Amino acid sequence: AVTSLKNSVTNPHIPKGSDFVVYTCFGILGKERFEIYRRYSDFAVLRESLCDRFPGLYVPPIPSKKAIGNKEQVFVDERCFLLNMFIKQLSRCPYLVESQEFLIFVKPTTRSLQRELSLLPEMSPENQLLRI
Repeated sequence: AVTSLKNSVTNPHIPKGSDFVVYTCFGILGKERFEIYRRYSDFAVLRESLCDRFPGLYVPPIPSKKAIGNKEQVFVDERCFLLNMFIKQLSRCPYLVESQEFLIFVKPTTRSLQRELSLLPEMSPENQLLRI
């Protein structure tokens, strides 16, 4: 089980030589701590995957995408706050925070998050019902 209220998103920063913002996600999964760095697009991929694989169930929203001005400090800080709210709300839903999708999100990988999530088996309607 996950100690849900400990999960957070902090420390938005632009890695040297890159053109995107990275957020630090940390928390406790079972008895193990995790700390992973994720881009906004990773949160979007996670949310899309959860919505697809848990149809009809509540999945917290994330802030909308913004192409221009997405590295301005005020915007980055606000987005970090909203992504933190997303993780905290997700953590209050055991069916989401204990899901394979979330476990993949918090584990380091050499592949893209989208690729990792695409490798999960297809969910039949019966299996979707058994998950909750």
